[in-house]
Amino acid sequence: MSKQDCKKITEQAWQKFFEKDFQSSVDIFEEVLEAEEENKEAIYGKACALFRLLDYDAAEKDYNKLIKISPNDSKLFHARGLLKGADENAEGAIKDLEKAFDLEPESAEACQDLAFAYLTAEEYNKAALAFEKLVELHKNCPQGWCGKGLVALFKKEHKKAVEYFNLAIKSEPNYLLALLARADAYLELGKTAEAQRDLKKVLGIDAKIFDKKSEDLEDDDENINEDDEIEEFDIDD
Repeated sequence: MSKQDCKKITEQAWQKFFEKDFQSSVDIFEEVLEAEEENKEAIYGKACALFRLLDYDAAEKDYNKLIKISPNDSKLFHARGLLKGADENAEGAIKDLEKAFDLEPESAEACQDLAFAYLTAEEYNKAALAFEKLVELHKNCPQGWCGKGLVALFKKEHKKAVEYFNLAIKSEPNYLLALLARADAYLELGKTAEAQRDLKKVLGIDAKIFDKKSEDLEDDDENINEDDEIEEFDIDD
């Protein structure tokens, strides 16, 4: 298979990936790897597709292989950290996300995912610092202000939490997590009318939100977005 053929087939594999046909994507990337065993883009793409198929062990092996090749590539540690978080390995996720952020300290995305990983692990002081850094990197970042609000809420600093949620909602008026959390803070402060107002707005945005069986309210911020780990492929040699 020529390099041109490999490139064409790789493009087909990515097309299947973005069509959410992840098994076909894996199969096509494997075709490329049969011809070019060390093709880094194919290894990366296959890992991402395996991740989507919830085959965490196989995906991690591919990420590990790439990290050995390119030990200073932030996005590889970022992707593996997200994978470990999805696999409920909080300690491993934090370690990789810390590494990703150390390698790329101006990355708001890496900072945000690290902050929410700290929050999930109940490391509130570290989460507070990370969310503060996120706001420094991106002043109007609703996730940053919401995260600061969640830390304050968990510390039972309800007035401060409302202030932070206000800033998040000002930046993104339909931010469900911030609205729900602010309603919680209002209830803790005895402000029932304000809490009801926020809940009414939430229902106006998503009428079935409370019917969802075990929805994680942090899904929009902590868990991976469809393309979080699918950046333009450019692994350093």
